Amino acid sequence: MPILIDYRCTHCGGRSERWVESPAPQAATCPACLGDARRVFGFGGIGGSARTETSAPSGFGPPKEGQPDRLDPNFVARHTGVPGICHMGPSAARRWAAMARKDTRAVEAEIAYQEKAVKDGTLSPSDAFVHSH
Repeated sequence: MPILIDYRCTHCGGRSERWVESPAPQAATCPACLGDARRVFGFGGIGGSARTETSAPSGFGPPKEGQPDRLDPNFVARHTGVPGICHMGPSAARRWAAMARKDTRAVEAEIAYQEKAVKDGTLSPSDAFVHSH
């Protein structure tokens, strides 16, 4: 019976999930950069995800006042295990990634940013989906 396993790339740091047969292999190929990805151990989460991160890494979160809303260039590569993230605008991608990390503070900060940006007219629902690859 297949099991869902998390892998982290030793080259780009990207995370990915794979359905594999038990016993799970210790290594896999990274889908983002084709580097060597190693199995991640941790507590199970929704869908079997072995997320161990509890807060946003530096460079994440809504933009500072007056700065453009864009993602760190490596954001998508670091979140390869989050489905659909490459099709989202910056704000939607940050919120979706924070939800995947179960980082409620980052989710709340992103919601507050989105509400303010919609009110100010700098963010619209059509900004939610783009394609970055």
